[in-house]
Amino acid sequence: FDGCVQLTVLLDLLSAYGDCGAEESPWQCGDPLEYQGYNYETVQIGEQCWFAENARYLPEVSPADIGSVSEAHGYVYDYEGTSVTEAMATSSFQEYGAVYNFTAIQVWEICPVGWSVPTDSQWQELEGILGMDSEELNETDWRGTDEGWKLMSEDWPSPAQPNNSLGFSAKPSGGRAVEGFFGGQGQLEHWWTSTEDAEDASWYRYIDKNHGGITRFTYTHSVGLSARCIKDAE
Repeated sequence: FDGCVQLTVLLDLLSAYGDCGAEESPWQCGDPLEYQGYNYETVQIGEQCWFAENARYLPEVSPADIGSVSEAHGYVYDYEGTSVTEAMATSSFQEYGAVYNFTAIQVWEICPVGWSVPTDSQWQELEGILGMDSEELNETDWRGTDEGWKLMSEDWPSPAQPNNSLGFSAKPSGGRAVEGFFGGQGQLEHWWTSTEDAEDASWYRYIDKNHGGITRFTYTHSVGLSARCIKDAE
């Protein structure tokens, strides 16, 4: 501050403000990914890159007793109103995200550009990485031994044996039953795949605290299930 600009002064100035030309490190799987104002955790599993938490995109919300196989509906567990702001402020939404009928995962922008709701075959690839026998991958109902536990976050209740070995961090979010009520939070989890099996029915995955394996089966499009996003192949 003596009015004399010397080399040391310029070096001090550059050390504080001279990084404007520095490039940010490119995004890579494992880094958070910002979408719709929220930073999703991501995880690399084999050749796949997954969201490490459920989707929470929610342009509108419905109470559990309103459902459809053809119109898009999003739900938040135990919230029976229609205010998106109120629904997103609930502890259920903050912890578990939203659940959707199948039409919603087709027509809403649940995943960012370059990501999508995984297909049945992409889920099978994940199950193979988890250790499921290849002969079981195309079977229905319960398959495997402990692959479901390997997906679970550490806070599942007994008798589950969660170990979250690959960082998938599945939580027991429950869902909307076809009868039009919420159930299962704290006990179980379902996810849609994007693969349709028949008219008004698509493949899904299911885990619960009482089984180590993973169920592969179909559900009518009107139920409300969770969804994960997977990065599209390049």
